[in-house]
Amino acid sequence: MTDISGRYPLSTTDGQFIPLDTVRPYGIVKKSFVSASGSSAISIPVDIRIVSAYASEDCFLKFAASGATISAPTDGVNMLDTLFIPATSLIVFTPPVDKPSVAVIGDSASGTLILSFLETWNGLSTQAQITRR
Repeated sequence: MTDISGRYPLSTTDGQFIPLDTVRPYGIVKKSFVSASGSSAISIPVDIRIVSAYASEDCFLKFAASGATISAPTDGVNMLDTLFIPATSLIVFTPPVDKPSVAVIGDSASGTLILSFLETWNGLSTQAQITRR
């Protein structure tokens, strides 16, 4: 939907367009997790640069080059290559290029994680945004 000037809602104050990327689904993985031990490794498909994650309970994702494993976080210790997914929130991220394997563990409860793999499909903008007048 555009405004009366033929611009998408996302533009700078001087009328420059901000491209909107359209994504298309590649696939999903649904993985049950517990807080007592980490899940088995999940492989992120090659060339996937956008992932959305939804979890029914708070959980942690650990990225690795292959065969990712994760253990319960230790208070005050930095967990490298790890992402926190808050319960019932949708998080969109780009996975590390050199770490296409991920494992999940619950923070304090068992739950389900859904990873959606997305491909960039097209950039959208109107001619009025591309061409300066």
